[in-house]
Amino acid sequence: MMIYTEYETIYVVKPELPDDALSALNEKVAGIIEKNEGTMLLTDDWGKRKLAYPIQKNSKGHYVYINFAGPSNLIAELERNLRIEDNLLRFLTVRLNVDIDLDAKKAAAVEEGARRAEAAAARAEAEAEAAARAEAAEAARASEAPRREAAKPRAEAQTPGGDA
Repeated sequence: MMIYTEYETIYVVKPELPDDALSALNEKVAGIIEKNEGTMLLTDDWGKRKLAYPIQKNSKGHYVYINFAGPSNLIAELERNLRIEDNLLRFLTVRLNVDIDLDAKKAAAVEEGARRAEAAAARAEAEAEAAARAEAAEAARASEAPRREAAKPRAEAQTPGGDA
């Protein structure tokens, strides 16, 4: 029986990379993991975010998180391929657990994926509501602007100390 170790890898891709090239890169990573007797547990696209410091003149990057299990020789092959990839800015692989129960981890990953999807949907709904409120507030400010401009001449005419 093979000893499986659980790993997570986060990689940052150049922000201008098109979606089809990003999905091709994600498929390439998944293929490397599966070819080396690994099992993908969870994949999460974190989207474009601001970097803490510029990397290769990029201030933003597209983050991708993957959680997988496999033998220890898988990491050397995965990182070798990630170093070759031109569109990657950075990557980091961390060992989480050694000698795991693969079936239990798969079940936990399915639950975690559902929880993350639910949280992402709630976050998207909250962002949409906030955008709608901001748009309504902006529309209210825009409708008040002509009234304020119309009130200005009256206020200037009433100021004392005019031409006397």
